[in-house]
Amino acid sequence: MKSTKLSSIKAAKAASSVLLSGRTSKTAKELAGSVLAQSRSSKATSPEMARKAARVLADPNSTRSAKTLAASVLTRKNKDVFLVKSFRVAGGSLSQAERTSAVRKVAAKK
Repeated sequence: MKSTKLSSIKAAKAASSVLLSGRTSKTAKELAGSVLAQSRSSKATSPEMARKAARVLADPNSTRSAKTLAASVLTRKNKDVFLVKSFRVAGGSLSQAERTSAVRKVAAKK
């Protein structure tokens, strides 16, 4: 099933700031590029990018902006292309509500 969702304005702004910053990781910049590519089109997330996004969400050292971008990227994946079995969102910079929301979004896609 093809995704018809568009990236939110909030995610696009976060992507823009990540790309303009010189202090972000290569993975965060890749996620930002994916979010911006999906902001005005019906493009879906590739399996490779979905795996990177899942790793970012599972990494307790990832920044809040990287996790925001990763969650946005995962909501745009094709259901039949990649299935996130499970990941642990530990500590990090996200609040309990944000972690719960991210896990629910991924679980709803299963």
